[in-house]
Amino acid sequence: MIKKDKLLAILAVGVQYIGMLVLFKLLASKLDNTTFAEYMLFIAAANLLLGLPFTAVQQAIIRFAPGMGKEHSQQVMAIAVSQAIIAVLFIMLLITLLQFIPSLASLMHSYHAMAALAFTSSEAIKLYVLAYENALQNRKSYLCLTFFEYASKVSLTAILLIFNFANLLHLVFILITCNVLVVLYSVKIGGFEWSINGILSQLRTKLSLQILLFSLPVACWSIFGWLRDMSGRYIIEALLTKQDVAAFSVLATLTSLIPGFVNSVVGNYYIPIVYANHNSGKRAVEKSINTIVLAMFIFSALAIVIIVFMSDFFVATASSAKYEFVAQYLPYTLVAYFAFCIAMIATTELYAKGAVNCLFLPNIISGILGSLAFYFFISKYGFNGAIGGYVVSYISYALSVFLLLFYSRLSKQSMALKRS
Repeated sequence: MIKKDKLLAILAVGVQYIGMLVLFKLLASKLDNTTFAEYMLFIAAANLLLGLPFTAVQQAIIRFAPGMGKEHSQQVMAIAVSQAIIAVLFIMLLITLLQFIPSLASLMHSYHAMAALAFTSSEAIKLYVLAYENALQNRKSYLCLTFFEYASKVSLTAILLIFNFANLLHLVFILITCNVLVVLYSVKIGGFEWSINGILSQLRTKLSLQILLFSLPVACWSIFGWLRDMSGRYIIEALLTKQDVAAFSVLATLTSLIPGFVNSVVGNYYIPIVYANHNSGKRAVEKSINTIVLAMFIFSALAIVIIVFMSDFFVATASSAKYEFVAQYLPYTLVAYFAFCIAMIATTELYAKGAVNCLFLPNIISGILGSLAFYFFISKYGFNGAIGGYVVSYISYALSVFLLLFYSRLSKQSMALKRS
C-alpha cells in the first residue's frame, strides 16, 4: 500500500510538471517575446493577489485537514471556501474604488486587474481542492485532477496557438475555464455537497477562527514573498526591455522545474504524513525534517552537477533555442533555488509547532534585500545584475530559515534542561 501511495504521488507530480513544461514550451516557443513577457507579467500580478489571502488558507488546509477525520477535513474545506468568497468580494470592492484614482486606474487597466482577480479566484479554489485531496492522501483522485487540469490547459492552449488566437486575454480565459472545470470535476469525484449557506455558516465556528489566526501571518508576509519571487520581472521591465523580461522569466521558470519537482514530491507525499504523525503524536517532527532535508540536499547536489553539463540542451529543449543564452546562468540560479526549496520544506517544523509568526523574518529579509539587490545590480550590470538579485533573494531566505530552526531547537533544548 505504501509503495502504491508513493507511486501515485510521484505520478501526480510527474503529470503536473510534464503538463507545466509542455504548456510553458508552447508559450515560450510560439508567442513573440513581447506577448510572452506580457503573459509572465500578468501571472506575476495575479500571484500578488493569490498570495495575499488565498495561499495562506491553502497552507491552513494542508496543516489542519490531515489525520483528523473526514467530517473535520470537510469542515476545513468549507471554511477555506467561505473565507475565499469574502476575500474576493473585498478585493473586488477595493479595485472598484481605486478606479476613481486616475493614475491607479491606468495601472490596473494596463495589468488587467479584474481579469487577474477572476483568474486568481479560480486558481485559489482549484488549489484548495488539490490541497484538500493531498492533505487527505487521496492519491488517486489527486492524480486524476492533476491530469485533467493539464490535459485541458495544454489542449485548449494548443488550439489557440494553431488558429492564431493566442493573445493575453484569450490565454487567461483558457486558464480560468480549465480551473473551473477542475473544481467541477472534483465535486463529481469527491462527493462534495456545495451549499453557499452551509459554507458561509462555517465562518462562525471555532475552527474558522483557528484557520484565520493561522493564515493571517502567512497572508501578511506574502507581500515580501512576492517581492522576492516576482518583483524582479517588473524591475527588469522598468530598467531594461520586455525581451529581457521574457528571457529572465524563462530562466526563472526552468530553474524552478527540477527543485520544484522534488519539492512537490516531498510536499505531496511526505509532508501530510509528517503533519499526521505530529497531530497524532506518533513521531517528533524534528526527526522527520532531518531525514527529509538530508535526502533533499544529496539529491540537489547531484542534480546541479548533471545540469551544469547539460544546460544548453536543457534550455533549448524545455523552452526555445532563442533563449539558449540563459543556459550560462543556470548553475548559479539552481544553487540558490535548491537552497530555497530545502528551506521551504524545513519550515514544516515551524508550521507544525505553531511558530508561524517567526517566519515573517525570512520573508521580510529575502523580499526587501532581494528587490533592492535586483534594482541596484540591474542598474549597474544590466541583465547580469538580475542574476545577482535572484541569487541574493533565495539564498538570504534559506539562511534565515535555517538560523531560525537552529534557534528554535536550541530554545527547546534549553527549556527541556530547565524542566529536568
